Amino acid sequence: MQSPVIRLALAVLAATILVSPAAPKASPQAGTREQQPPRGDYDIREHRPAVAPRQADETPGAGSNTRRRAPRVNRESGTVRVLDRPGLRASAGASPASIRGLLASNARLLGLERRDLASLVLARDYVSSSTAVRHVVFQQVVDGIPVFDSTITVHLDSDGTVARVTSNAAPVDTRASATPGLTADQGRAEAALDAGADPAAAGPASLAWLPVDGALRLAWHVVMPGADESALFDTLIDAHTAELLLRRNRVREAEGHGRVLQG
Repeated sequence: MQSPVIRLALAVLAATILVSPAAPKASPQAGTREQQPPRGDYDIREHRPAVAPRQADETPGAGSNTRRRAPRVNRESGTVRVLDRPGLRASAGASPASIRGLLASNARLLGLERRDLASLVLARDYVSSSTAVRHVVFQQVVDGIPVFDSTITVHLDSDGTVARVTSNAAPVDTRASATPGLTADQGRAEAALDAGADPAAAGPASLAWLPVDGALRLAWHVVMPGADESALFDTLIDAHTAELLLRRNRVREAEGHGRVLQG
C-alpha cells in the first residue's frame, strides 16, 4: 500500500504534466522553402498505346526466300528503330553530308520520307578505337527546332559499308504549329510550378518537339534542378496548352556490390 506522501507526490507530478504548455514547433527560417517530396520521372506517353508500325521498305537484297524478322520500332512514332546490315554503302571516309544524303535517299527503310530527314544536323562523328567502326550521329531538326531525344546514328565499317542504323526519328507531316501559344517565361513558370520551385531556379526555356501519339507536339524545354544534387530534370511543357509532357531526371543512380583488395 502506498503511503500518503507518495500518493501526494504522484498527484503533483500528474498535475504538472497536464498544465505544462506544449513546446512550440520550430518555424522555418525566413526565406527558405519547405522541403518538397522527391520528384519522379514522368512521361505522358508511358501508359498510352504504342503507335502502329509505319510502312517501311524492305532492305536491299531481302528476297522472298529470306526470312524477315519483324523490325524493331519506336513505340512513340511507329518508325523503324534498328536496321542491321541494310545493304547500304558509302565511300570510305565519306563526309557527314554524303552520309546524310544516303540516309535521306533510303528514308523509307526506316518508315520515313525524305522530308523527315531533310534537315538533320551533325551531332558527333567518331571512330571506336576498339572496333574501328565509325559512328556518325545526327540530330533531327524540324522547322529549325530540335526533336527532343531524337537522333539517327549510322555505324560504318572501315570500307564504308553500313553495319547498322539506329534511329528514333519521327515523321514530320503531322506536327503542331511551330508558333508557341505560351511565351518562354510562361513555359519556365509552368516548369517551376511542376517542380514546386521558385521560377528563378529554372534554366532558360528553348523550343523542342516531342513525338506523342505519332505526331510532333511543340514544347518548352526547361532544365529544373531537384531538391539536391541527385536530381536535374529535363522538363517539357506543351507550348500551346501548358500541359506537362515529360519530366526526366538526367542523374541515374545504381547500386552495386564488390570487393576491395588491399595489397
